Amino acid sequence: MRFEAVFTYAAGRATATSYWNCERGFRQSGDSCVPLEIPERGYIGRSGNDWECNRGYRKRGESCVAVEVPSNAYLDVSGRDWACKRGFKREGPSCLAFRVPTRAHLSYSGDGWRCDRGYRRQGESCIEDKR
Repeated sequence: MRFEAVFTYAAGRATATSYWNCERGFRQSGDSCVPLEIPERGYIGRSGNDWECNRGYRKRGESCVAVEVPSNAYLDVSGRDWACKRGFKREGPSCLAFRVPTRAHLSYSGDGWRCDRGYRRQGESCIEDKR
């Protein structure tokens, strides 16, 4: 347990207020500090008084469960979710391929398409832009 003092000023006079917080790996419970119960595949979080799951797992209640990555997907940067590969679009719990029409190319993000220069989108195809 770590004790700290905070000084506040009211009407030109300093008043001291003391408070405490728990050391890393413990959390406050009433008037004391209790050890964190860290589940399998978990670790102490940045705050020191909570836990997080390892990469590839996410919190569910008081445990860490594996992130289910569907076909044509990969674990995202956070490590707690997934994203579809280029040329596929997220649809519910899966990644579905989409058709890139003639005179079009994958968008920068890879989850859609754009018409080539000189063409514009009309529905699910690209037509010559005569404007």
